Amino acid sequence: MIGFGNMEDLPVGAVPLVQPRMFPVASPAWISSNPTVRSPADLSRVPLIHEESRQQWLDWFAAVGHDPKNQLSGPRLWNANLGLDAALTDQGVALATPLNAGADIAAGRLVELFATNISLGGYYLLALPNRWSETNLSAFRTWIKASMMPSRPDA
Repeated sequence: MIGFGNMEDLPVGAVPLVQPRMFPVASPAWISSNPTVRSPADLSRVPLIHEESRQQWLDWFAAVGHDPKNQLSGPRLWNANLGLDAALTDQGVALATPLNAGADIAAGRLVELFATNISLGGYYLLALPNRWSETNLSAFRTWIKASMMPSRPDA
């Protein structure tokens, strides 16, 4: 299983993979219709796309030094992929990483709103202890670790 979580609190036996930058993204159309969003603090006044809870956004705001005085608005969706889909369809601002939004950013479908260097967790690989020595799982672990290692400073 590949999971995402706090790197200081991984499940027992988990193998850390990568701790990518996390940053806000929105579609070009959303950005055009919201010209007053010029700083991270401005984001706390617009609809934000949340995963299961609003905590990830609260953690991101804390990392940039902003304490939102109001309750954050916007839909709560099941996972990051749904959040990116919502951002792609002009529904608000989502938090993303180069791993899950890099292709959409490169294609111009999403835009990174602010250049920040914030990591709010990371990806890990987890398997039953008795399976780590299996040939296929061992090969997969080697491949996934190499594939997810940041090769660029923006990862």
